[in-house]
Amino acid sequence: MKMQKGISVVELIIIIAVIGILTAIVIISRNPISEAVQNRNVQRQSDIKEIAQSIHQIQLHDKDQLPRTNDGSEIAKCSEDALTDTSALSDVLVTDYLTEIPYDPQDESEYICCQTNDGKITVKAPKAELGSTIEITR
Repeated sequence: MKMQKGISVVELIIIIAVIGILTAIVIISRNPISEAVQNRNVQRQSDIKEIAQSIHQIQLHDKDQLPRTNDGSEIAKCSEDALTDTSALSDVLVTDYLTEIPYDPQDESEYICCQTNDGKITVKAPKAELGSTIEITR
């Protein structure tokens, strides 16, 4: 009869090394930093959709009139260099339409909006990451 040996120390070290390498590959392939960036872009998309929907509701309520900013001026035209920060619309939006003005999830900066030549509103997330352009026109 032949006696079988147990696992040697060298074999045990090789098994642990292989498990470590496989674990490292899985962690690197998931790339948690990239997931965080993608999640922030998803949040931005949701935020500007909510803002655009609120402005659209105001237009429906006020017979296609665009809301004015807190100081009474019109929303800037998209062709101009000066765009309107969404916080400038807080007096109008934070009533029946929003509980608060959403801000960029990374650094609490503001989203911007502008008025197209045909009277539609474009809401943009200027801090979009991964080279994305996040905007909605309605």
